[in-house]
Amino acid sequence: RTPSQPSPLELSLLNKTVDDCDQLGVHVAHPGRLYFGNTDSLAAHLSAIYEMPEIKLVEPELLDQAQISARFPALETNDITVGIFSPQCGGVEPVDLTMAYCKAAKQQPNVHIIEDTGVTRLHEKGGKISGVTLSDGRFVKADTVVLASGTHTNALLHDSFGDIQLPMVPFEHSYA
Repeated sequence: RTPSQPSPLELSLLNKTVDDCDQLGVHVAHPGRLYFGNTDSLAAHLSAIYEMPEIKLVEPELLDQAQISARFPALETNDITVGIFSPQCGGVEPVDLTMAYCKAAKQQPNVHIIEDTGVTRLHEKGGKISGVTLSDGRFVKADTVVLASGTHTNALLHDSFGDIQLPMVPFEHSYA
């Protein structure tokens, strides 16, 4: 497969998360997102991110100043040199999603939530996650596994399955 053609497991994981957000009432913010740079260093950083295989899952477009100005006419673009726009990019507050998963899970019979324990490997059977190996070496069979490892999720997927990535790219940003 090529970076622009996600595997069936990648698509399954991504679609499941979006469906779960809808069902659990967790807000998905900012449908579509523009990241832009106004220095050579930021432009180089954005260009490098654009070349990363995992970002291809959110169908990004690399835009120059004129394209950004045409697409976003209300944006002052005089000092912008490059941008990445992704119409499929969005964000969810990870703590809210994790807590919603836990709340829904606790209402089910035979559910065991194991906290403060690392997961070192995911196991797959028949195209879905079937269990995990914990940091203490125990194997836990599971019908459902919630990945709540944030930016470490792709490392866990890589260690478990090799060339599988979710379209998560950490961006340095400030909070207002």
